[in-house]
Amino acid sequence: MPIATRVPSVRRVVSIDDTVQVGKAVASAQWSSLGELTNYLRGRGVMIVPSQVPIVGADSSGGLSVPGLSTTVTIGYRVRPSGRAIARVWAFEVIGAIAAGGRGTITVNSQSVAVSAGNITADPSRVFVLVETATKTSSLTNLDVTMQATAGALYLTSVTCWELPRAQLTKDATDLGVDLGTVDPRRPILDRDYESVAGVCEALAGADGRRGTLVAWCGRLVETTSGSFVDVFELPARIVPPKVGYSDTTRTVSWSVYAACDVGTTGEARVVDGLGGASTALSITSTTGAWLDGSKSFRCEDISQSNGLISGTTFETIQLQIRRTAGAGKVYVTRFTARDDAW
Repeated sequence: MPIATRVPSVRRVVSIDDTVQVGKAVASAQWSSLGELTNYLRGRGVMIVPSQVPIVGADSSGGLSVPGLSTTVTIGYRVRPSGRAIARVWAFEVIGAIAAGGRGTITVNSQSVAVSAGNITADPSRVFVLVETATKTSSLTNLDVTMQATAGALYLTSVTCWELPRAQLTKDATDLGVDLGTVDPRRPILDRDYESVAGVCEALAGADGRRGTLVAWCGRLVETTSGSFVDVFELPARIVPPKVGYSDTTRTVSWSVYAACDVGTTGEARVVDGLGGASTALSITSTTGAWLDGSKSFRCEDISQSNGLISGTTFETIQLQIRRTAGAGKVYVTRFTARDDAW
């Protein structure tokens, strides 16, 4: 089994003051710090679900005490994990939908946490944490969250998920962990996988600074019969795509929407940026609901500004729009994510 390598708990700083010059040898201490920085970068993970407010609920009486709620409610997100995470942290905020509050369970991939909440929104006991064991993957992944009420009625008012930072990386082609002992000062320079200078260079070449999911939304159905595009969100969501190349002014953002339509009806979904530019429209044809995937170029961060905002003051934004293109029924959406995808 490949030997594991240590991930520093804090980010290392590589000193380049007066030492990085053309024709001058790199100091051994720099390689040592760079190895630690590389492991730190590869071990941190990405944001999976930025905090969002679904406002969906479950009622143990099947909707008798709170009209419209069932005993079980499921929401979902379409994300691209880092490929190196072995666990995710979920934080849920739950409040009671009735004066007596409620009890129940929240389940993610067969792993559950018990919840019990009153109907006071300021109650500090309304937040529950679930640590989910994750399989290493960088493929598009659908994550479903199910809340079941066992007594009373509950509202799920906030969901957040991020990858748990690693304490160790494995010396293999997935983690590309660097054996930090091989980059200590006065150690020989080796051309060997996961070790010495070659290991650092290999890990950096395979690294990315992805921000994971930029926007996540799941909640009650939004529907339309309009033949013109209508906004799904009351206001567009702010995003800050990263600047990857030196001369980049834009960054391609991948997005997914979970949509459906009535029988005999079709529709389209698209996203619009802060300047009004629209993506290619995706066709909505499923009557049972399906994920649709697209992409669009957005303005990226301005690293000449201390806050990263364009010209120091302007956020880029993303708005989801839908319309009916044929038939007499409705078009529906209920889930949406936008991602900083693979570099």
